[in-house]
Amino acid sequence: MSDATPAGRRTSVLVVGAGYAGLTTALFLAWRGIRVTLVERHPDTSVQPKAFGIVHRSMELLRQIPGLAERIAAANVLDFAAEATITIGRDLRDENQFELLVGGDDVMKELASMTPAAFGALPQSKIESVLRATAEENGAELLFSHRLESFEQDAEQVRARVRDLGSGEEFAIEADYLVAADGWQAPVREQLGIGTHGLGELWRCRTILFNADLDELLAGRKALLTYMQNEHFSGLYSYLENAIEVFGVSGAHLLGVNYYPERGDRDEDFTDERCVELIRVATATPDLEVEITDQSTFVIAHRVADEMRRGRVFLAGDAAHVMPQTGGLGGATALQDGHDLAWRLAAVLHGHAGPALLDGYAAERQEIGESTADRQLARLADRMAPHLQGKYPFPPEVPAQWEHLGYRVASAAVPGAERGPETLLEDPAKATAEPGSRAPHVFVDKDGTRISVLDLTGRGHVLFVGSPGSGWLAAAKEAARTLDVPLPAYSLGGDLTDDTGSMLRRYRLEPGAAVLVRPDGYVAWRADEESADAAAEFGRALATVLARTAAG
Repeated sequence: MSDATPAGRRTSVLVVGAGYAGLTTALFLAWRGIRVTLVERHPDTSVQPKAFGIVHRSMELLRQIPGLAERIAAANVLDFAAEATITIGRDLRDENQFELLVGGDDVMKELASMTPAAFGALPQSKIESVLRATAEENGAELLFSHRLESFEQDAEQVRARVRDLGSGEEFAIEADYLVAADGWQAPVREQLGIGTHGLGELWRCRTILFNADLDELLAGRKALLTYMQNEHFSGLYSYLENAIEVFGVSGAHLLGVNYYPERGDRDEDFTDERCVELIRVATATPDLEVEITDQSTFVIAHRVADEMRRGRVFLAGDAAHVMPQTGGLGGATALQDGHDLAWRLAAVLHGHAGPALLDGYAAERQEIGESTADRQLARLADRMAPHLQGKYPFPPEVPAQWEHLGYRVASAAVPGAERGPETLLEDPAKATAEPGSRAPHVFVDKDGTRISVLDLTGRGHVLFVGSPGSGWLAAAKEAARTLDVPLPAYSLGGDLTDDTGSMLRRYRLEPGAAVLVRPDGYVAWRADEESADAAAEFGRALATVLARTAAG
């Protein structure tokens, strides 16, 4: 791009890609009043079901937007606790299939005690359509059938050229920041020259949507997925009940077939005739009548970007960390990347935080993304690819609840947070509002209504103190005035009634204590007793948390 590029459009944040990471970034920026433009080369969100479900931590974040969690819950397609099983076998008629429980009443009940959010039992395609609609309702500009052609950046802004794939018109967009959520092929990352590490691409999976009469074969079936290994192929099967109504696709069944480009395999090899043969093998029904309705390809890979930020450009989702699907946390990680970027960018663009706050995105999300990718790779080796055992240093196993709700963060803007692999995960049932921990979910009464403490977080930082007479309240008010930032504050025994003592215990909120919680629900700072000079101490703490000085 030359300096002679004609002047074009202006936005605060340009987002590339309309998957989980891109749509969530755009949604939460628009909800916070930030001008955001998203470009996506496809004409719409995906029609392929892709991943299934939104885990509790992601739903915690989505429910910050009024009505969004209810919108998702109204479209749930199954009882996850009762039906979340995976089987492993040769084909769907294999009498010796191994069954693996990934939901279950015990796990779901324990998760339900730790969060006010419920599991979102929807396919990714349906969730993306809900995120798109909600983002547009909040004012985000989403340009589908538009492709990023090139970009450059300097100390002041990003300048990009975008092509309208319908008209062929090319135009310029100037933005303060660019979020690259452009998928596993990651063209923005490639242009930036950011390297990656990990095992790389392992294989690809051709997903085939089809219709067939499998009522007798599937009678009583509860499994979400069946992994298959036989002499013809390895892959997976999923039943898409009420496909058109629920998933928005024509094709009640999905078969995924693994293939290897390095062996000469190509997408073009999957003719309708070959797909029918593979489906008959998978169902062990040689004369099955089959209608192929759609095909697509996704990559099975373990690849983590060496950097998640370069100047004014940020990587999110698969552009930053591609991971095997085993475990179901790839989409959650992408969605949480988007939420993290949105609150930080909004705070900086509104002038509430200093630009250094953005450094915390890479510092925190890099560790979480890499850990999640490694754990999903370990599950892949266990379930589908024993040949990967010993080829990578897999992390030790932890309970599912830890991975869903127990990740901790550490960066310069979280004073007092411990840093290191041994402190990256904790038992969320025992977390006590330490800096870097996710703030515990407990119920309290506010204005006569029982709510979760987490319902008071979301738009900005929030302060909780141990008594209505706490000196931290005056200190917070003065610091917020000096820094010109909104800072709601709530006192135990004043604004909040804690009849069960749960908040007192889990937050250790004695009369002199104070806990500052970020928009993403992580604890940014705490004090266990009131300082002799609370105003000065809290002013310094808030300035550190917002990457600012008292002068702004």
